[in-house]
Amino acid sequence: MNHNKITNVTDGEVSPTSKEAINGSQLYEATKEVRDVSSRVERLDDRVDKVGAHAAALAALHPLDFDRGNKLDLAVGTGSCRGNTALAIGAFYRSDNRTLLSLGGSTGGENMWNFGVSVKLGRTSQYEGVSKAQLIAENEELKRNDTLLDQKIQEFMKIVAELQQKMK
Repeated sequence: MNHNKITNVTDGEVSPTSKEAINGSQLYEATKEVRDVSSRVERLDDRVDKVGAHAAALAALHPLDFDRGNKLDLAVGTGSCRGNTALAIGAFYRSDNRTLLSLGGSTGGENMWNFGVSVKLGRTSQYEGVSKAQLIAENEELKRNDTLLDQKIQEFMKIVAELQQKMK
């Protein structure tokens, strides 16, 4: 077996149609470029996982229903993506039941934030602007009235039964 080196080889053409041999320095440069790209892909993959965790954390933030007496909502959420975790906090302000302002931020390896404005369009309901407290108070009053009506019905049924007995 012959172990002779071929030396002093000039750079060969590197192209899709080349039939020339390449030398060691050309191979080294190509290998180095592949390693650099591989390293960048790994760093990008890690950043994508972090972004995924932040997106999940921010997506966990939700406002509560509109309450005229409590216009500000605070929310906390967490998210995870392939071993990366993030924590998000957000605030939601409803000046009225048609407009929502939102602000959120997350931390965990990278920092992200968002701001949004949401507006309802279209017709309004006859119940628009009625608060939960008003609905609960009205419901309680209806329950009391229902109880009173049940009592009166029982009294009338008793009177009807007595009248039927007298008619026999």
